[in-house]
Amino acid sequence: MEMEQKLPVGVLPLGTGNDLSRCLGWGGGYDGEDLAKVLKQVSEASLIHLDRWKVTISPLAREVAPGGAGDPMPLDIINNYFSIGVDASIARKFHNMRETCPQKFNSRTRNKMWYLEFGADEMFSASCKHLNENITLIVDGKVIDLSTYSLEGIAVLNIPSMYGGSNLWGTDDAKVTRRRGWTLSRGASVDDPVNPERVSRFQTQEISDMMMEIVGLENSLHVGSIKAGIRDHGQRLGQGREIVIETRRRFPMQVDGEPWLQVPCRLTIRHLNQAPMLHAPQRLQKRASGFIFRPRAATAVSTAV
Repeated sequence: MEMEQKLPVGVLPLGTGNDLSRCLGWGGGYDGEDLAKVLKQVSEASLIHLDRWKVTISPLAREVAPGGAGDPMPLDIINNYFSIGVDASIARKFHNMRETCPQKFNSRTRNKMWYLEFGADEMFSASCKHLNENITLIVDGKVIDLSTYSLEGIAVLNIPSMYGGSNLWGTDDAKVTRRRGWTLSRGASVDDPVNPERVSRFQTQEISDMMMEIVGLENSLHVGSIKAGIRDHGQRLGQGREIVIETRRRFPMQVDGEPWLQVPCRLTIRHLNQAPMLHAPQRLQKRASGFIFRPRAATAVSTAV
């Protein structure tokens, strides 16, 4: 029997990063709060729609890539984000170690410490150095020039939170606009004071606009500096409805935190559908910085305790 309407989904943050939960106002972690109280909050939640994206991969070469074959892709649906390069390499090391020694990953704090250790290791090994020279990035049919960048990673974002609360795309507040010389407000543009010929072409990041944001990452230190608030955001490369990445050597990749090693391929990301989600009541919101919330009329949710 098919349902005429999809039921909205609420998120209880039981994981390590809990990025989607942060964006929907439910916070970065569940601290043992009484479940009856949680269900009461759910009954007061508002409805918002989350874009979902389909990933397809076509190998570019029949022969085995240097270094051996890759891994199978664990997920082909993006709810939160996709990335290739430095951060996916860290996630893959974390995943492999957890599979080998699960007893060492028994708390959120210990998990974060392992991420820090693998991030430091990646900073020195630079396993994805010159990534921009070994890929082609195409957004809505246009090839993005990466020759002026030095990148070890690229992230494709559906939500404004990654790595447990880092906003890689950045906010659209006045401080950022003045310092960077651009605005992210929809439909507006400001000249870059350093490069007068440059005009912003970006729009405000939202989770239901059928657009994804593409951000370049210089290295693992760059990722850490964004998380620490030292830098405002990553290298904004573009926004689009169809993203194509062609790789010319093996690279680690991840979808929503699930990593794998991918042989040379043509990877395509297209909009799939939208999922109804529950956004926390305004009084409870612990929102990810820069998230623009535009709820529809509140939807009653039946709960039982």
